[in-house]
Amino acid sequence: GMPKDEIERRRLWLNFPREARAAIQRLHNVMDHAPRNVLIHTLKGAQANRQVFEACKHFRCPACTEVKKEGKPQSVKPPSKYTVNHEVILDVMYQEDDNREIYQFLDISCNGSCFHICTMVGSGKGLPTSQKCLDMFQTHWTEILGWPRVITLDRGLDNRGIFSRTAAAMGCIVRQGALETPEHIGRCERHGGMLKHNHQKVVKAQKIVGKRAVS
Repeated sequence: GMPKDEIERRRLWLNFPREARAAIQRLHNVMDHAPRNVLIHTLKGAQANRQVFEACKHFRCPACTEVKKEGKPQSVKPPSKYTVNHEVILDVMYQEDDNREIYQFLDISCNGSCFHICTMVGSGKGLPTSQKCLDMFQTHWTEILGWPRVITLDRGLDNRGIFSRTAAAMGCIVRQGALETPEHIGRCERHGGMLKHNHQKVVKAQKIVGKRAVS
């Protein structure tokens, strides 16, 4: 019941002397179960016997194989349309002041032009309401640039309800990023991450406290 390539690998592996196979297994264990290519480079650097080097190419650790994560195909998508306000990505991020009070921010990024706006929508733990996110989006985005053609969201409850219904009523295509592919909203998360990192530095340096100062 084994695949043909696995049968062939085992046959070639068992053709090598037992001492060579035991040495490779010991080296693999000592190096904290390093990948096979690391073992090969280590043996090259040590100028190991040619036979040991060849045997390493057919080595496979049963424990590493058992706990190995399943690979997933490379995530790809068509290139974004490089037009202002064609596709807008929304995400919610959290930031603390110097007293460790939590504040909620709505990240808004244009996927075509990389124009980015971040506005406070609330304070405390949990998610902001859908109505609050809608109000902030209309105040800081649609009143200036109008409604986009496509709005991409994560699966948070803050972007459902009245927000999604209003966007659909205004002719927007509302898309939700899959849990398995966070890169669907990757540009917004990246912009928000850079802003959050810089914001943390300013908060610590200036001892910023309070909703008005943080915003």
